[in-house]
Amino acid sequence: MTDNGSDTEREFFVTGAKTYLDVDDAMAEFRRVVREECTSVASQRMEEIKQACQMDWTRNSLKDYFWRAPNGFHFGKKIPVKELGTAGGLYFCLALLREDDRPNLEAVVYLFRDGASRAVELWPRLAGTPSEPAYRSNNNLTFTQRFSQDRILEFKEHLNKTVDDFIAFISSAGGLRRFLK
Repeated sequence: MTDNGSDTEREFFVTGAKTYLDVDDAMAEFRRVVREECTSVASQRMEEIKQACQMDWTRNSLKDYFWRAPNGFHFGKKIPVKELGTAGGLYFCLALLREDDRPNLEAVVYLFRDGASRAVELWPRLAGTPSEPAYRSNNNLTFTQRFSQDRILEFKEHLNKTVDDFIAFISSAGGLRRFLK
């Protein structure tokens, strides 16, 4: 920083130096708590998820997940599915997004594939647009519940609802395993 910076810039720089480590620690702790919540929901629902998907997953299949999106963050847990590609898997997460300069929170369950050539017959089974609670994009089948910041303590309830929606969809499709080649 140059000596001719504004008072506002100097104050910001000093405040950043004083608080950066504490803020970073608080963010890491928040991610840890969210991951625990995601683990709790996915673990409690694992038998239903396994049965619906016809996969042999266990609680140990859950891995930490973090992704910086252009407009926010997604973090929680994922179950890798190698047949869907390197990053392919089933994700359980909290999305913290900024849209129209306002924060939005979402409980999200989604199935991700690396490229449109994987599980080709499964993707068309989910219609919908990003404005709906269940929708598809080129690489995602997404189930989501939006909620306001003042409802953050209800995150597990919202995530459970998205798990319900995912299970209903994947069950009606005949499971996940049959689409993996």
